[in-house]
Amino acid sequence: MAVNVIGPKSDTAETHADVSSTLARAGKQLSVSMNRVAVSDRAVEDPGEPYALALENLAEKEPKRRDTDIVLLYRGGIDTRKRPLKADSCRRILNAADELVSLGIEVVIGIGHGETSIHGIAGREPSVGTFEVVTPTAGAN
Repeated sequence: MAVNVIGPKSDTAETHADVSSTLARAGKQLSVSMNRVAVSDRAVEDPGEPYALALENLAEKEPKRRDTDIVLLYRGGIDTRKRPLKADSCRRILNAADELVSLGIEVVIGIGHGETSIHGIAGREPSVGTFEVVTPTAGAN
């Protein structure tokens, strides 16, 4: 199974190690491609923007099934008071996820640590093939 992982730009993000080690437990059952967003979420007003852009870019490439079976989009804690995610980037994330699902690719979103809901912020209900979990490590599991 091929997993395309998209995470924070920072190479010091603690979640990289957690997600990598969790996925590594599957051994050769998974082919994992680790990727990072192009721009730090600290460099933009809406911390969801780089994640929306990364998922949109991937959907635009129309990856073939078996090159990517699952996309894991993750980011650790988001400061929901100082720099909350905006509805527009959450809708963009979910729209791109829908595009990937239409190609037969499941999408797992693990942004935040239980206090963040991409679906809730976007005002949408979960759809088939897109899964939202409470932590990045839960997404890797």
